[in-house]
Parts: sequence; C-alpha cells; structure tokens
Amino acid sequence: MTKNTVIPFEDRVEKAAKILNINPNQLTEALKKSGVDCLEILDSSSVSVEDLVCAISPPLGLSFEIPFIKAKVAAGILKIDVPKDGSDTSKDGSDTSKVGSDTSLADLIKSQRPVSQWSDEEVLTKYIETDDEQYESELQRRSKNRRFIVLKEGNKEVDVEASLLMLKRARKEEIPSFFIGEDKKVIHIYKVEAYHIDNRVRYESPLRPGVMLFDGFCKVSNQNFKNVGDPARKFLRLIHLFGGTQSRMEEAKLVKIAEKEGVDGLGKIFPEILVQYMELSAIDGLPSLKTIAPVETRQADPFYQKTGNRTY
Repeated sequence: MTKNTVIPFEDRVEKAAKILNINPNQLTEALKKSGVDCLEILDSSSVSVEDLVCAISPPLGLSFEIPFIKAKVAAGILKIDVPKDGSDTSKDGSDTSKVGSDTSLADLIKSQRPVSQWSDEEVLTKYIETDDEQYESELQRRSKNRRFIVLKEGNKEVDVEASLLMLKRARKEEIPSFFIGEDKKVIHIYKVEAYHIDNRVRYESPLRPGVMLFDGFCKVSNQNFKNVGDPARKFLRLIHLFGGTQSRMEEAKLVKIAEKEGVDGLGKIFPEILVQYMELSAIDGLPSLKTIAPVETRQADPFYQKTGNRTY
C-alpha cells in the first residue's frame, strides 16, 4: 500500500469556507472554539461530520446563520479524505490526494440538493430504482397528475426517453390513455402511480368475498390471515362457498388450523371440500383472491369528455 497525500488543515478550511461564503480565518476560529485546532483532531475517527456541523453552524461571531445544507457540505469537505477507521491509507492503495478536487466537491454538493431541484431524468430514474413515494409524489407534481409513463414494447420496463418527452407535454396539456403512432402501433400511457401494476394488487379476505385485507387483516371477520399461506387461504374460500358462513368462533379455529397445518389440516375437517379443492387445482380453477385496485383519476379521459367516462 502507498500512503495517501493528506490534504493540509488550512487547505480544507479554505475550501469549506468558500462554500460557507465566509473568511477562512472565521471558520478556523469557530473550529478552534469547538476544540478542532489541528489535523490530528480533525482526522480523528472520534470526530464525525455531524460534530463539525454543530461546530460551524453557525460559527460564533457571525451576524447571520449558516444554512444547514451548506454547513453539512462544508463539514464533509473537512472530513472528506478520511476513512472511517481514521487510517490514512486507502483499501486499494490508490492515491486519494484528489478527493478534495472540484469534481468531488461538485458531486458532494449535487448529492445535497433537494429532490425538487433534480432534473426530470434524475427523479424518474431514481423512482424506477427505488419505487420510493417521495419520487412518485414529485413526478405527480411535475406532471400535474397527468399520464406520461410509456413502457417499452412487450414488457413492463419504463421507456425513460419516451416518458421524459411525454412528461414535458404533460406540463402543458392533457395526455390520453393511448394513441396510435405513425407506425400504426398502439402506445399506452400511464400515470406514474398506475403503470406499476404490482403496486395495485390487493388481496381479498378468504372468508369475506369482496372485502380487501389490510396487512393480512379482515376488518369484517376480525381475522388476520397474514400467516396463512395462499393454498390454505383458497381452501378457506371454498369452505365459505360450499359450507356457508361459519360462526366467529369456528372461523377463528379454522384460521389457526390454516396457520399451523395448512390445506392438510383443513382437509381433515372438510374432506368433501378437499375433493373440490383437488379437482379445481388440477384445472387452475381455484379462486385467486387477488384483484387490481382501480386508479384514482381526477379528470375525465379527453377521448370521452362528453360522457364523462373514465379509462384507466
């Protein structure tokens, strides 16, 4: 391994002070008052970025407050070339003397931007990667809750380029649920919350048709099916269909048996229904207990403005 070229204390302070729009001497004094007066202390693994944020936000003696984000970026610059274990060598032995360069600084500042300041492509790409609600909400805001997601032909993958172009149009005009292109292909366009069909899958209560479960709980039967496997849930539905509604006490017993013994346990109690289960299973005729939740739409489809019909 080769030794890193450690960035001097003064150089780090100068770069950090530039971010804070203050004189380097002011930052130096603020750090000294907090006990950070040399490189050994600054590079210590006991001193975190959060500690430095507290030390410089706001530096004592200033008549204005340092914004938290700027303080955090500046603190990162002060600690940026120090490994977590406090050592001065990199894992691969490479020279990290350029870690405080303008490129690293730009990347650090970029990472601190709020989502509202990201580009459309950055937000959409991050949403596709994480499926996080904050990015979904930001895309809904930018699209004015209009459709703009276009999928690649033949799969569920988002066509990023086409979707970004449609997002620009969604800012200015309503987007139809589909249109026919010049090549006569039908192109479907979705709202950001609707294209990912897996997110709209809901599960029915095995003992209460039409009632959706919430984290496995049925609010009508007061039973929780979270620990009941899918085959046993389908068997419970057949019990309801062929045997009628059971008493609350009987239902509770059946759910416990379904949790512990599954189809085998339920089949011992209802052998005639087990026959029905096996026959339906052989022809893929068992109830699915799944449904797709409709997408909430706020405006009528532009193709059907006169009737007010909605398409999803």
